[in-house]
Amino acid sequence: MGMTDKNLWILIRYYNYKESDQNNIESLLRQVTLPSVFTFTELKSAIYSWANIKENQSHVIKLRRYDNSLVPLSALFQGSSKEKPFLMDVVKFHQFCTANIQSVSPDYTSIFKSKLEDLEKRVVAIETAIPDLAVNQIRTVQNAVDKLANCVAYLDRRLEELAPADWKSQLDCEN
Repeated sequence: MGMTDKNLWILIRYYNYKESDQNNIESLLRQVTLPSVFTFTELKSAIYSWANIKENQSHVIKLRRYDNSLVPLSALFQGSSKEKPFLMDVVKFHQFCTANIQSVSPDYTSIFKSKLEDLEKRVVAIETAIPDLAVNQIRTVQNAVDKLANCVAYLDRRLEELAPADWKSQLDCEN
């Protein structure tokens, strides 16, 4: 385990095995180690592996903090304790609210699916760009500091050249 790997606890609640009885939920508390460098696809595969379910897109996985509020997958990198684990709810599509065929037109379904795929691609692009964000910010600040140092050095030289002799003697006496 590297220095930046995160240990976290996840309480996996399987709603997908219980069609109607929500009071009798199968759950599993797991400790997992999350490497610091993980792509979105690797993280998604790891989550399916932790939950022991196939990655066939027939399930919805909801990640929650211990206080039951929904959080994005990137929150896993913060880590958690055994006393306050992340909650991972595993449910089937339309498990608690069945969709009627006549209520959703096929055109709407295809449009929604394409928008969802586009959104997922954008999220993946953002999450892959985030590691470069800190490096780019540091590089930008360093460039600004270098330019400012050059300007200050130039102004210092110009002040030295243009300052009258009596100013220089007064400045030398004070130092």
